Amino acid sequence: MTSRSHHLSRRRLCQTGLVAGGLLVGGTTPVTATTDGSTRWLSWSLSGVVADDVEFNGDRLELVEERVAEQLPDADSAAVFAHQSHDDSGALEVLGADVSEEELRSALDDSGYSYESITAGSTQQTRDEIVKILGARLDEEGIEATVYEAETESEQYIVVAVPEADESTASELLSSRGAVSIDIYYYDSDGAYTDETGLTRDDFRSVGSATDDAQSGPHVPVSVDADAAEAFQQQLVDTGVAQEGGSQCTYENDPDTTDPCLLLVEDETVRNSFGMNPGLAETMRDGSWAEDPMFVLTTRSLEEAQQIAVYLRSGALPVEPSLTASEKPPVAESELNERQAASEDETNISAPGFGIGAALAALGAMGYAFGRRVHKNDRE
Repeated sequence: MTSRSHHLSRRRLCQTGLVAGGLLVGGTTPVTATTDGSTRWLSWSLSGVVADDVEFNGDRLELVEERVAEQLPDADSAAVFAHQSHDDSGALEVLGADVSEEELRSALDDSGYSYESITAGSTQQTRDEIVKILGARLDEEGIEATVYEAETESEQYIVVAVPEADESTASELLSSRGAVSIDIYYYDSDGAYTDETGLTRDDFRSVGSATDDAQSGPHVPVSVDADAAEAFQQQLVDTGVAQEGGSQCTYENDPDTTDPCLLLVEDETVRNSFGMNPGLAETMRDGSWAEDPMFVLTTRSLEEAQQIAVYLRSGALPVEPSLTASEKPPVAESELNERQAASEDETNISAPGFGIGAALAALGAMGYAFGRRVHKNDRE
């Protein structure tokens, strides 16, 4: 990823749904395809299987996903998505896993969920979400690109047209799910260290711009939604992160004897670990932190901080993307009709200016943890 910190345009909504030439297309500000090779194409062939008009029997969607996943030999609940459309029914899809239509049929039957039909592919809701997220990421980085949704008789594609000069940056930017969370690592009542999710993207009210300064290093200032702040505050007290006198995190060097830690996690990889200074711990313990819930997420580099900020604002993709770069799109260029978005995306987390005082009234970074894997459920 490049180290650009200036956004060239505001985030735009990547709309889909226009039927043209047998394709469903959508996009951000259009990039005009040329024959001299100056446009590069990044394509993602979506693999999956979908059951329509599934009767969920009053079960929570998360429970439906878990029950169906238990019956699938090559998929877990992270690959299964239930979408309620009306009443107590909707679609259920399995993405990015080697699951056949027959296997999904058996899994639904064994789980007790009736359905109308099962076909290969993905839902329109998922494709809309993917197009929107990819477009938001490109726009955050200032890359003028077009994101398309393309559907042929046998395959469904997400196609991105980018200038050749931006191909490497765009490819890196779009090649990760981008699931960011703040996890809590602590010694539990069973006598072993464990970790649990504290905050996910939906819990943040605002995300500031990535900054690098002498006092805090590379970091992203954030604020937490009021509804999530009190629960998170109590969670930190209960797990001992906000213990009396604060906590000192030695997660990287000594994870088996460390005080409780906060972990900055991206796609199941720990990017940083934090303890808590005594003053902040005291505000957690007396409940006052939740009245103005701000802190900073520190990283090992400005580029990493920028990436975290982009992922928090754009959101996580439902599954790990698989992009292929080429000089031509996977379908005829004449069928890729450009469509410029008509409105801005109002659903992304805002990026207000943060005062330096608010940015530094924060969690103290007590150690770094580069690339350590943790077991977690990172679905958002």
